[in-house]
Order: sequence, then structure tokens, then C-alpha cells
Amino acid sequence: MFPFRRLVAWRRAHALVLHVHEVVERVSRGRYLSLIDQMCRCSMSIAANIAEGSGQVSGMQFARYLTIALGSARELDYHVLLARDLGVFSSSDYARLDARVDEVCRVLVVLRRRVVERASARTRTIRSGQAGAVNLPSPLSHLSPGPPPTSR
Repeated sequence: MFPFRRLVAWRRAHALVLHVHEVVERVSRGRYLSLIDQMCRCSMSIAANIAEGSGQVSGMQFARYLTIALGSARELDYHVLLARDLGVFSSSDYARLDARVDEVCRVLVVLRRRVVERASARTRTIRSGQAGAVNLPSPLSHLSPGPPPTSR
């Protein structure tokens, strides 16, 4: 288990959720209500899956949740593109959202790769019978940028 608030991926995903909500508040909801609602849901799903996955017991379980979060990010990527093509968003709103979604996707891919590598290394060590002789760090101990934020 790992405190999700310390993960850069979660922080960026949370900021993305807030930005999506900020942008859609300025849009007329009438005709494109289902698109806007789906954008809000899938953006929240990214951060929620990172948070939920960080509470799993193994790295491979966490990696599964990160994969789901990445799928939600790709879904949001499409919805942002569709909103632009339908004229729901201005060009500047589209550019900012597109850049943030891309950033979150890149961070998730890197985090997932590291989690899988750590989990695989841990599994190999345990299978080789060296688990008792080696004090393994948490699979995510290297990902913390520093002390947790002091405010919520």
C-alpha cells in the first residue's frame, strides 16, 4: 500500500479533473450533455483508479489499476478531440486539455512500467529463495518526490 497523494501521477490526474470541470462549466450543456458528463466521469476515473490501485497489496495489482487509469485517459483524449471537432470547446481550451491529457498519459505509462519492473524483480527474488536474505523496499519507495503535501 502506498499513499496515493504522494504520487506525481495522481497529482497530475487530479489537476486534470479540476481543469476538465473548469472548462466544461463554461460550455452550454444542452446539446452535448452526454459528452460533457462522460468527459467528467472518465477524467475522475483516472485519478480514482490511481488512488484505488495504490491501496492494493501487490505491485501487479497496482499495475492493473494503472492500466485501467490509462484506458480512461485515452478515452478522455478521444472525448476532448470530439468536443473540439463538434465546436464545443474553443481552440485554446482544446490545446490546454489535450496537453494535460497527454502529460497524464505519459506519466501513467512510466509509472506503470516502473511498478511492473519492481513487482517482477520482487517475484524473481522470492522465487529464487532469496526473499529471507534480502530486505526489499516497497515497490513504490523510489517514486515519492518528497514529503507529502501538508494541506489537502
